Amino acid sequence: MKKTIICIALAGLMLLAGCDKAGGAKEPTTIDLNDYIEYQIEGYSTKASLTYTIKYEDIIEDFELEDVAASRLEKKITGTWSKMTYLSNGDEITFEWTVDADSIEEKYNVEFKADDLKVQVKDLDEMPEFDPFEYIEVSFSGMSGDGTVTIDMSDACPLDDVRYTVDGSSYYLSNGDEITIVASTYSNGDLDDYCEDNDFILATDTATYTVEGLDSYVASIEELTPEMLTELQGQASDTINAFYDLDEGESITGVNYIGLYFLKNKNEGSYYQNYVYLVYEVTFSTPAGDMTLYTYVRFENIILLADGSNEIYDILDTDMPSSWDSEVGIGDYSWGSYEYEHAGYADVSALYNDEIRPSLEDYNITNNIPDEYLTAAPSEEPVDEADASDEESDEEVVEETEEETVEEEG
Repeated sequence: MKKTIICIALAGLMLLAGCDKAGGAKEPTTIDLNDYIEYQIEGYSTKASLTYTIKYEDIIEDFELEDVAASRLEKKITGTWSKMTYLSNGDEITFEWTVDADSIEEKYNVEFKADDLKVQVKDLDEMPEFDPFEYIEVSFSGMSGDGTVTIDMSDACPLDDVRYTVDGSSYYLSNGDEITIVASTYSNGDLDDYCEDNDFILATDTATYTVEGLDSYVASIEELTPEMLTELQGQASDTINAFYDLDEGESITGVNYIGLYFLKNKNEGSYYQNYVYLVYEVTFSTPAGDMTLYTYVRFENIILLADGSNEIYDILDTDMPSSWDSEVGIGDYSWGSYEYEHAGYADVSALYNDEIRPSLEDYNITNNIPDEYLTAAPSEEPVDEADASDEESDEEVVEETEEETVEEEG
């Protein structure tokens, strides 16, 4: 009987062994963990960030790990990314798994496959460029040489903490000058960092502007356009005809424009920046005969308007020589006066010496007066008996003046 039991036992053992050998051990089910990680990369290139989730609940559900809590799985299966912030297009990043789940694998006959997950960052939008000078309007006002700059900021600017300053002087500007405007922050922080913090790339923080559009004082004879001269001559002719108080029997028979003197101030800050002296030869008919004198009509601060028009600033503010300056006369001469006389000069040289030459220190002087008027000998005038005693000493001074006049005018 005992032998029989042993056989049965042996038979049972043999049966079990036969079953294992015939069927073989069941292969574990592979769980590819890379199928259960979900990630997102968001933001602009260079500043993008990665977020991710490991779907533990899905692993439990898909592989019927009913007795495994998600919290336990979280402790057993983890990992780290090689980089998660400040990501740029073209970066290659890796998620490296850390798995310590042998007990779970044995119990449920599963195997966790944990190959490194390699990801290439791509398709991110590039960070928009911020050019601070797209949001300002730069304008200039005033006169050339005394101009100022104004910077107006548009409400469309996407950044609030941006300010603009001029590197150097924003005053005393002239057409053609170049100024540099600098963009910075009101809070004195780095503008580049401020832009990046607000998802922009700073294009530039400086820009150069050329001063233009300022009215300017005429600086040379060449800048007096034909239209301007026509307007000046018209006003001068009217001024001359209205100026002289004629005696009975007198008339003006000719007002002949012969040229001009142009005076440009050497000091840019002076109130009177230029003078234009239009020189005229005026002839009178008198009962004592015809008389000729030379006079001028002076205009000041003639301006070239930036809009290109030919209007002339303050054209009505004119000046002419008075009897206190010099007089030219004809007819009987007695008691220091001629029978007929008027304010003016006997020749252009006398006009120059009396009115123009004293300005040489402060003004650059040019003219377009024909040579025959500049080199003509001064007309002789009677001398009062009271002055006869000084004639000899005065003659030397006159001759010296004439020589200097020719040299200066030539």
